[in-house]
Amino acid sequence: THPVVIIAPSDEEADWNESLPESWIPRNVSQTELVVSISYREVELNKTRYKGQGTGWIYVTRIRLDTVVTLYEAQTGDVVDTYTFKGADPVGFPPSLPYGTQYLYGTTVDYDTVIEWLRPYVEP
Repeated sequence: THPVVIIAPSDEEADWNESLPESWIPRNVSQTELVVSISYREVELNKTRYKGQGTGWIYVTRIRLDTVVTLYEAQTGDVVDTYTFKGADPVGFPPSLPYGTQYLYGTTVDYDTVIEWLRPYVEP
């Protein structure tokens, strides 16, 4: 096993690391062999306009959130592999939306999908 740590947006980093199988987690920094970087890419799918109440037209954009996973060798910083997981499309445009809505977001890939992609690298 090649112990791994995940670097992700700060509000998600603990959740990503807690999702790892126990046998993958290094006991200390010197045991870390792989580092995974998680980032998100917003993909604008389309937009439409809604008639605001007394405010003119309001534009609303549908956005898919893709998850970009980059795997690094911890000691050298060399990129081992990278993959972009396509997120789920957001809902279609409804007939009306709550005041102030500007974006409709889809969901990101789940932790288990990323872990299965990592498995051949961590458990060769």
